[in-house]
Amino acid sequence: MKNIDLDRLKDLVLGKDGAAFDVRTGRSYRLNPSGELALRLLQEGQPEEVVVRELAGRFAQHPAVVAAGAEAFVGQLRRYLP
Repeated sequence: MKNIDLDRLKDLVLGKDGAAFDVRTGRSYRLNPSGELALRLLQEGQPEEVVVRELAGRFAQHPAVVAAGAEAFVGQLRRYLP
C-alpha cells in the first residue's frame, strides 16, 4: 500500500455501524466491517503488514487476498480524500 496522509485520515470520524464523516468536506461514507477495521488501523499509523495481518486473522482470509483488497481500499481513500 502506498502511504496516505495520516492527518487526512484523521479527518474521518467513525461512528457506529461503519458510518464515517469527513469533517473537512462534510461528506459521509459507509464502510463495511473490514473497511472500518482497516481505517481504524491506518488512523493509528499501523504499517501495511499489521493491517493485512489483522484483517486476514479477523476475517479468515488469505493474506494475499487481503493485501490486494487493502491496496484497493487505500486507492479509494485517496480518490475520496483529496
